[in-house]
Amino acid sequence: MKISEAARHLAQRHGLSSDWLNDAVEGLLPSGTGAPKEVLSVRGLSVLVPDPKTLFAMKVRASRADRDLEDIRLLYKLAGFPSAREALDYVGSVFHESQLDARSKFALLEMLEIEDEAGEEIE
Repeated sequence: MKISEAARHLAQRHGLSSDWLNDAVEGLLPSGTGAPKEVLSVRGLSVLVPDPKTLFAMKVRASRADRDLEDIRLLYKLAGFPSAREALDYVGSVFHESQLDARSKFALLEMLEIEDEAGEEIE
């Protein structure tokens, strides 16, 4: 069975989107964030996952309102950012400002509700 066929079968069985398995993300990994962690290796298939902070930055960069906000919220918590300001600073350190459009910045600010846990407003 081909990987694409297996992915379609798993998607149907588990109610996943037909494009849940995607290898195109490799070209979007920012440099300097460390090596992705191997989470699965079976018969010629390796699944590598970046750390939660890197995934957070990548999701913010993509900012597809219809599908990324829930992931951004979860990854923010998993990454352990102490404040919304630090999350914004991290995204800015991983991606150059020119790589982040207004939609990305707005989505992050909206998701973080313009305030961090201490109630400080983000500029």
